[in-house]
Amino acid sequence: MKVLQVKLALIFALALIVLYPIIAPLVFAIVFGYLGRPLHKRLAEKIGAGTSAATVTALVLLIILFPVAAIVKSLVANAGSIAAFATKIIGKLSVIFEGTALSFDINSLSPAIQAGVEASGTLFISLPILVLNLFIMLLALFELLKNWDSISKYITQLAKKPKHLKIVKDINSLMIGIIDGYFGTAILFGALSYPLFLILGIELATFNAILVSVTTLIPMVGSWVMFAILGIYSYLVGNITTAVVLAIAGGIFGVAQIIVTPMLTKRRSPVHPALLLLGFIGGPMAFGVAGIILGPIIIGSLKIVLDSFKSE
Repeated sequence: MKVLQVKLALIFALALIVLYPIIAPLVFAIVFGYLGRPLHKRLAEKIGAGTSAATVTALVLLIILFPVAAIVKSLVANAGSIAAFATKIIGKLSVIFEGTALSFDINSLSPAIQAGVEASGTLFISLPILVLNLFIMLLALFELLKNWDSISKYITQLAKKPKHLKIVKDINSLMIGIIDGYFGTAILFGALSYPLFLILGIELATFNAILVSVTTLIPMVGSWVMFAILGIYSYLVGNITTAVVLAIAGGIFGVAQIIVTPMLTKRRSPVHPALLLLGFIGGPMAFGVAGIILGPIIIGSLKIVLDSFKSE
């Protein structure tokens, strides 16, 4: 029996090594699977599981492409404004810091600009890899939704003992809690910031609202960073009222994130949000973007398994 367990552990480890390069698209397929599951269940009753899975997968693709298209459109349409904005900010900062320890020459920024251009070139070269990862994610999402019941049944059959079934149930609740808490907060904050940016007359409102959602997901950063950046810009260009409103909004969003994220997470997750925060911080360091989800899941699952031994 021990030999069999060693063989299974070895095969499992090798499988993880093989899947590691594509762990990010697989993780996000699971995330979108949980998010799209309610809609898939409703559609499957009317049009069948396969057609429903394809419909939800296509909807997810549109959800991904819409912000990307909006960002690209905004950048292309406002390329001149962005360049003027950058020049204006650099010029004002050089004047403000002139004669201080932070003073700098605009020409000294050339290496940084060159580095930015090279980074853009690297991103362009990696575009085929991004497209491949997107294809893998969509394919995995389609198969996950289509075979959700079969996969759930298979996992349940593996967990024969009541203790094992409870572990599976708690981990499932953990994943739903993490998605509700972190992604729910990010989507909510992005949606709330968009009309605020429109009212204040902030340029590139869609682009900045998307960045609010993204920064909400970044450990130890938060949505307030975007409000701080926009507030500083508004102050430098003389829009004092807008800068004050953005400062207040950033404070409100920052405090709200501390309250809302744990509240949404705790509704479903059996693990304390403070413990999940450790995984949320360490996960991206170990697994990159996928670590945003993997980190909390791994730490939370460890806590659930340890609790199962304690209950024996």
